Amino acid sequence: MACFSNVSGFILILLSYNCDVSSGNNYDKQLSKMEEELLNMMEIILNLRRDLNKERTERKENSEVLNRKISQCTCEIQDMNRLQNYIDNVTVRSDVSECVDNKKIKNLEKGLAKEKVLRIMTGNKVSSLEKELEKFRNLVENKLNEQSDHLKVQKAKVTSFENDISQANVNVGSLQTDINNMASVIGSIRSDIHSTKGDTGERLRNVEAKIKTVEGNVENINTALKTDAPKIAFHARVSSNLSQFSPGQTIIFDDVYINLGNGYLRNRGVFRVPIEGIYIILVTVSTDARSAPDYEVVRNGTPISRASIAANTDIFIGSSCNAILSLNVGDEIWAKTGYYRSTDKIRGLLFSTFSVGLISN
Repeated sequence: MACFSNVSGFILILLSYNCDVSSGNNYDKQLSKMEEELLNMMEIILNLRRDLNKERTERKENSEVLNRKISQCTCEIQDMNRLQNYIDNVTVRSDVSECVDNKKIKNLEKGLAKEKVLRIMTGNKVSSLEKELEKFRNLVENKLNEQSDHLKVQKAKVTSFENDISQANVNVGSLQTDINNMASVIGSIRSDIHSTKGDTGERLRNVEAKIKTVEGNVENINTALKTDAPKIAFHARVSSNLSQFSPGQTIIFDDVYINLGNGYLRNRGVFRVPIEGIYIILVTVSTDARSAPDYEVVRNGTPISRASIAANTDIFIGSSCNAILSLNVGDEIWAKTGYYRSTDKIRGLLFSTFSVGLISN
């Protein structure tokens, strides 16, 4: 019973800790887990005690049955002893009486024979009862031994559970110490928050003022970029399929979509740099089936990028030459053929394009 009272006390302590400490979520989970384990231990111990009481009741009932059997056998033995005394008395009287006639002697002999048979039967019955009593005694002893072994096992389990409860008490104490430490840390943090609240507000106001200043500067920069930055870009394509090229021939991208700054010379297929700066150059060429031409992008006649197309199948294929260059005013960029067979073709429409754009000046 002391074990149960201790467990109940621990559960009440755990519940009170769970209510008092609101910020220790991890500890709440651990406490809930330990509460569940302690309740399971209590239930197991109660079941063990019920089993022990049941076995004690059965043992008491078996003892009572054995005592009744022994009492019954004792009464039967006493009855047999009285019958034996009676037979002995009759035998003595029959030996002493010499005046008894033949009829009485015959009757006496018959009675003696019956008494002899009764004595034999009584002896057999006593022997049978003794054997049955011995068998029952052995059965009861075996049952008692089994119950004793079972009680030892249950006692060991109870001891193990008590040890587990003791260890749980130690863990609860350690957990309570951690909770107290956490509460102290939380209190310290709250104090720091209250003490620095005024300074934090002032700092936030300063930061907001700086952010507004930076935003104004960024807006001014964006306005200047929109108004002052030059716009140089063009995009053109080959309007229809091209064939019968010779090596080194300029590829004319005759269909112009856009030409900001008028840097692209449509009739020549050349982009002439109007403003010094950094440019991105994009050239894509696609071929007809079974064509395998080479082409390259040049700056003032010097190759800066080269691509080879090997469409030696029944499918169409394309390739790209890309570059980012720092160009000077008057530099010219164009695309021209390299290795080229008379049967090779360049696909037009949207499949072959030439684009240049100013990134920075």
